[in-house]
Amino acid sequence: MDKKEPLYKKIHTKLIEFANNHIYTASTSIKDRCFLFVLNLCILSILCVIPILLTCKQNYLAILFIFTDILYILQIILISRFKQHIDLFEKFTCIISEIIIVPVFLMSGGLYGGGLFFFINITCFSYLVLRGNFRRINLLLSIIITFVTVFLSILHPEYCLINGKTASPIISGFTNAISCLVCIFFFISIIAYQLYLHRKQEEQLEIARQEAEQANLAKSMFLANMSHEIRTPIGVVIGLSDMIQSEDDIAVVHDMATNINRTSGMLLNVINDILDFEKISKGKMEIVDAEYFTDALITDFRTLGAGRAESKGLQYNVSSSENMPKVLFGDEMRLRQIGTNIINNAIKYTETGTINVYVDYDTKREMLILSVKDTGKGIKEEDLPYIFDSFKRVDVKNNKHIEGTGLGLSITKKLTEAMGGNVSVTSEYGVGSTFIAEISHKIVTNPTITESNEHSKEYQLNDAKILYVDDTKINTIVFNGLLKNTGVNATYAFSGDEAIEKAKSDNYDIIFLDYVMPGMDGVETQKHLREMNIACPIIVITADAVNNAEKRFLDLGFDNYLSKPIQRNTLLDMIEKYMN
Repeated sequence: MDKKEPLYKKIHTKLIEFANNHIYTASTSIKDRCFLFVLNLCILSILCVIPILLTCKQNYLAILFIFTDILYILQIILISRFKQHIDLFEKFTCIISEIIIVPVFLMSGGLYGGGLFFFINITCFSYLVLRGNFRRINLLLSIIITFVTVFLSILHPEYCLINGKTASPIISGFTNAISCLVCIFFFISIIAYQLYLHRKQEEQLEIARQEAEQANLAKSMFLANMSHEIRTPIGVVIGLSDMIQSEDDIAVVHDMATNINRTSGMLLNVINDILDFEKISKGKMEIVDAEYFTDALITDFRTLGAGRAESKGLQYNVSSSENMPKVLFGDEMRLRQIGTNIINNAIKYTETGTINVYVDYDTKREMLILSVKDTGKGIKEEDLPYIFDSFKRVDVKNNKHIEGTGLGLSITKKLTEAMGGNVSVTSEYGVGSTFIAEISHKIVTNPTITESNEHSKEYQLNDAKILYVDDTKINTIVFNGLLKNTGVNATYAFSGDEAIEKAKSDNYDIIFLDYVMPGMDGVETQKHLREMNIACPIIVITADAVNNAEKRFLDLGFDNYLSKPIQRNTLLDMIEKYMN
């Protein structure tokens, strides 16, 4: 059974809580904390002295001390309300203390009552607390007041009587000794408290320094890893492209093209991870909720990892609960991203065995639950707290051959939290891990969407007449390939000036403008076209996908935004949208 906490500890805890909640703030400096510490010490000391003064019938001095205590208590109350003006309270306290000590000095017997020690104590305290020119002025003022008061007490000893009498040598010696000890205690307390705060501050700075060093090391490792993750697929793409040029066998060329496409997808995933992390870090990640069919989501999870798992000889199973709702409302794209990150992570770290993906729905909490269990390497217990950290890959020594940015799980955690959920992990090192993501998606009882097969969708856009403007010829070739078998009538321009000339001589349903071009860029070209009263939709095409790029381009006057690399369905959906 726990012992009952002593009363003095309870009082101390309450005082600390009061100070943290009402007086201090996280940014309160050492000098300000020392000032508040001394102010509280003065209040307690004066409260102890007042009964003694009343007992000794020094009523006037007692009244002065009561007034001083009330003044200090009022300051504490005001400081708790106006923390930002603590410097003003410090100046006020120092000036008032130097003024009040004059009558205290005279009424307690002058030089025979130990008042000189308090003069010195207040002067030193003011020097510690105040800053700048005000400290110099106050120091000069304090010295002048001290000398004037002492000189006055010597010239007029009748002003320094205790209850109408001169202090006896015994009383005088005793009072001086007590005053000296009290002042020493006060000053040592101030210095000790200040040293304590300095030590705490140094400890916090050391912790911050170590954290900064670890963060810099993690970022350096991250950049080195990024270099590898970006340069490796680029090397594959360049190598296969060179091989295609000298290859005659169409089947081999087809395989190489397939590998180029797969490797380019890997490279795009790396870049998307970096961009997503940047957006999330700046609070720019948008969650776009809409209705979606859960069957399509589960089918995508089933096909997502099947190829990679099969290539590693893994058994890959995807199943769902019987009570899964047919239609949910939430951000399906971000949910797919979460699933992709967790499933890919499981496959990467599993050499043999099974990957089990299970999708469930908690109707009471309105939570979609995605569970991914693997028989992979597992995670050491000491590494579990850092598994979702940014720029950090755990167990680097044993996992240095594993591909990836090290940002996937960090992005997953931030996305689940942004969607009103959470992600957790349980693991046994050498046995396997289980990741569980819970995302808040609501059931739709009366859906407004209809099922369709996007992959088999055919586009017939025979009436579409578009102008595509890009200074890089290869981009126009790719763009033309994306429009193959759609019936779109496309015209190409290789500069802003050429686009303007073609827009003068012909009418287009849609104009696609590359943002970065030599001479007149996309923004300038768009302005010239609008000045010519070109009313058709003008869509910017750009590789800029950070810092809320879409909103910036819409604000510049574009009707829509298309990011590179251009996806065929995205492009054709956009053309279809403006043709209907």
